[in-house]
Amino acid sequence: MHPPVSGQPLHTRSLTTLIRLADDGRWHVRGTVIDIRKTGFAAMPMSLQPAGLIHDMTIDLSVEPETLRIDSLETRQPVVAIEPSASTRGECCRDPASALHGVVGERIDPGFSKKLSLVFGGPRGCSHLLALFFFMAAGVTRGAELERERSGVRGRDRAIGEVIFHRSLALDGVLGATGDVELAVEVGDYLLSPERLTGRPLDRLEYEHDIRIHGVVRPSDQVLLSLRAAERTRDHESLPAAGWQERPGWGVDLTGTPLLSGFAARVLRLDGAPPHPRLLIDALLQLAPGHFQVLAAFADQWAANPTGGEADGDGASAVGMRANCYMWRPDGALGPL
Repeated sequence: MHPPVSGQPLHTRSLTTLIRLADDGRWHVRGTVIDIRKTGFAAMPMSLQPAGLIHDMTIDLSVEPETLRIDSLETRQPVVAIEPSASTRGECCRDPASALHGVVGERIDPGFSKKLSLVFGGPRGCSHLLALFFFMAAGVTRGAELERERSGVRGRDRAIGEVIFHRSLALDGVLGATGDVELAVEVGDYLLSPERLTGRPLDRLEYEHDIRIHGVVRPSDQVLLSLRAAERTRDHESLPAAGWQERPGWGVDLTGTPLLSGFAARVLRLDGAPPHPRLLIDALLQLAPGHFQVLAAFADQWAANPTGGEADGDGASAVGMRANCYMWRPDGALGPL
């Protein structure tokens, strides 16, 4: 299935998780979120934010591979939406990142998402780092499952620094000819064989699982009008023959519902319910935060209706940012004075 996307490109979000073997036997897990706005501008408190690189943020974890305990955590945010200035009273998007250290010592287990939300959810944290961390945690869990399944096959001795597992997601938002927003998503898991056991680079592809999603969202109320999905599974031997298979029943219960109101809860109700695989759930959970970034590219609509967010000097209030971000918290520097 090739997502039938056509129209004006608005925004691209990229999420990646990369697991390597560290020299102390732990896993080094690096997650990165990148947002690129492709058109227009957004009105920010200090100025106008034009198209280009909007976010570039990284989380580095040291994880004990047997228990999936987080032993250390570091964040980097070289590109953020709001830098410190007089208009922000010195605050910026990097301020809440240190709160993430509250999950150091915790295990990435079925209860981890709730722990992470308590530490860093809503106005306590950064919605972009939070979405990235959820994506990373799901990837670490899946990577560990795949590695354990194969732990007795041909030995699993790995070289220090080699890549064990990679998960990537790309979300593209496009303004279609009808005025609806089209979302094209591709997510993939890749398990690599130990370097010492392979010759050609392609021989390292031990397992690959890809899912494509095409959704259409009505901007006026953010309702998901339609959803299509397809998947592909392959390894280095099946590369030439493996093709995409349409999955018409996937996510059908999500259509007709708003993408930015309770969507994650509706997605989680699909978890474990056949025929929805976990990778699909993880991808669907990124639809709402990804679409939120796409909305910021609607500069023409904001310019045509300047009173829509003028009271706050921005358009954030129009899409519910106040409850989901440290910088836009009601009692923060950007809130009512």
